[in-house]
Amino acid sequence: MKFADPKNDLVFKKIFGDENHKNILISLYNSILGDTNANKYMLDFKVLDFHTLAIEVFSKNGENVLVKFKSTDNRLNMSVNKNLEEMDEIMFLNNRNLGDFDYVMNIFILSGSLIFKHTANYTSFMFVSDKYTMRCELKYFDCILELSQMNKDIYQLSSMLDKWIYFLKNASNLTMIPKEYKNIKEFEDAFNIITQITLDTKDLRDE
Repeated sequence: MKFADPKNDLVFKKIFGDENHKNILISLYNSILGDTNANKYMLDFKVLDFHTLAIEVFSKNGENVLVKFKSTDNRLNMSVNKNLEEMDEIMFLNNRNLGDFDYVMNIFILSGSLIFKHTANYTSFMFVSDKYTMRCELKYFDCILELSQMNKDIYQLSSMLDKWIYFLKNASNLTMIPKEYKNIKEFEDAFNIITQITLDTKDLRDE
C-alpha cells in the first residue's frame, strides 16, 4: 500500500480541506491548541478558499476565527502585512471583512526547522506586541508546527498532537496503517484519503 505525502501542500489540502470529513481538521486544530477534550476549541468550520485552505472556525466559546493553513519546507512568509493582505483578498471574494473575526491565525506546517528557535516543542506561537505596553493589540497570530521536532518511535506516541505530527512527517514512508492509529476515526479517514490520492509529477511539487 502506498500513501501520498501529507507534507505536499496539495495533498495536505485534500486531506484537511475536505468538508465531507470535517472531523480530520477539527482534530488537528484542537490538538495544536492543546485541547484534551474533543471539540473544545473548534466545533465546526467552513472552507472559505480551498487554494489557500482558509477556513472560518466556529469555536465553543463563541469566538469567530479566520485560519489559513500552509504546508511548506523552509519557505516561511512571516510578513504580517502580506499575510493580512492575502486574507483580506479572500474576505473580499466572500463578501466579508477581517473585522468580522475575533482574531486571525496562520498555521504553517513546516518540514524544516526554525533557525532562531531554542526549544524542542512542536508548536511555536508568534504574535505582534506593542513596543511600550507589550500588549497584543493586533489580533493576529502565526502558529508554526515543526515536523522535524518529531523524533519519537511510533510506540511512544501518547497525545493526539504526537500522532498528527508523526502522521504528517512519516505517512508517505508507511506501507500499512499502524495499529496505533486504528479505531481512531479521524486517522482512519485521513489514511483512506491519502490512499486514494494520485497526483501528476507537477502536482507533487509544493505550490
